[in-house]
Amino acid sequence: MSFTGPFTPDIQAKIQSIISDDPLSWDIACRTSLRGTSMVQHNPALVELVEFDNEANEKLLPRTGKALVPGCGKGYDVVYFARTLGLDATGVEISETAREAAKKYISSQPPILTGSATVIVTDFFSHSGTYDLVYDYTFFVALPLARRAEWGSQMQKLVKRGGVLVTLMYPFIAPDKVEQGYMGPPWPVTLDAYAEVLGTEWERVWTPSRMTRRPQSDSRESRGS
Repeated sequence: MSFTGPFTPDIQAKIQSIISDDPLSWDIACRTSLRGTSMVQHNPALVELVEFDNEANEKLLPRTGKALVPGCGKGYDVVYFARTLGLDATGVEISETAREAAKKYISSQPPILTGSATVIVTDFFSHSGTYDLVYDYTFFVALPLARRAEWGSQMQKLVKRGGVLVTLMYPFIAPDKVEQGYMGPPWPVTLDAYAEVLGTEWERVWTPSRMTRRPQSDSRESRGS
């Protein structure tokens, strides 16, 4: 499950009222078709990283191996990593409703010549395996605040040594909007929030900041080998 804006205080409150520590709350949110619970295109910051920022992507992005996309929604980015980087990409969803939507999207796409795309239903926090690339876009920010440290611990296990964690922070909210109650989908996030729970074994290697149609900032963390 992923969230997109706009996030007015009333929408934020509605999301917060549904999402809880119970994994089934995600399925409820998906089935109620909350405004902003699906992304219909790849984020411009991700496209810039993968397709246009040659120095960053040539040195840091893997061209073989496995990718993981927690909270993948309809699977757009799962297909994207498989098609553009040739990775065996797996999307994780807690919602069976979301997985069925993702399967429908994946089956509608042209064949992937290198790599593969699949979506599974499982709890991210109990998922096992190691990956060359993990992509978090609005998954971290949608977790209850009490589970953020657990997110950091799980990333330590999932991202292999020398692998890459791409954390695309959204929404990047201007201070005046924060004062008006715009705080996240559904909770607030800052760049430092990721570093605080990841610990000291990570190196921040690429952190652009830009203003596009939706303000956003993309930060990357790489595990040392």
